[in-house]
Amino acid sequence: SNNVMRTCLDRFKSDREVLLKAVENGLDWSLVPEEMQTDPEFSIEAIQRNPRVYTELSESMRSNDRIARVAIETDGVEDDVILEATEQCPQLLCDRDAMLVIARSWHTDVLQETLRFSPIELRDDKQIMLEAVKNNPAAFEFCSETLWNDRDIVLATLEKKPLYLYLVNELF
Repeated sequence: SNNVMRTCLDRFKSDREVLLKAVENGLDWSLVPEEMQTDPEFSIEAIQRNPRVYTELSESMRSNDRIARVAIETDGVEDDVILEATEQCPQLLCDRDAMLVIARSWHTDVLQETLRFSPIELRDDKQIMLEAVKNNPAAFEFCSETLWNDRDIVLATLEKKPLYLYLVNELF
């Protein structure tokens, strides 16, 4: 079936929409013509349709801040894609909007990993940390000292996981 796909792709190799639909449905990125693989706009559209594509891009494309940002902001993105994007573009860990997207996501492991390496200014941002503890009460431990004493943060942490009371108790 790969031969059938290659024959079909040869016929439509310059048709963006056909290629994007194929990528959306799981076409191996290596089968996409090189001129499309190196086109940032095509790559962004492909990621928006299938976030897994980000991990198959060349290193220079993965290290493009705009492309990495699209990867973490796309619905349905998986943990490893977010981690790869923040590894390739560590400046995203210092970006308030990017961290807010991560904090709002359901990726609890990624959330802890990214908070661990984000600057204290972001861990002192009430909006980011409120979203983070709502999704993962363990994020409480990454809050700044100021936010450890914030009533809304403490309530959101305890509301989600009353057992995290021990974390709050350790701080007082």
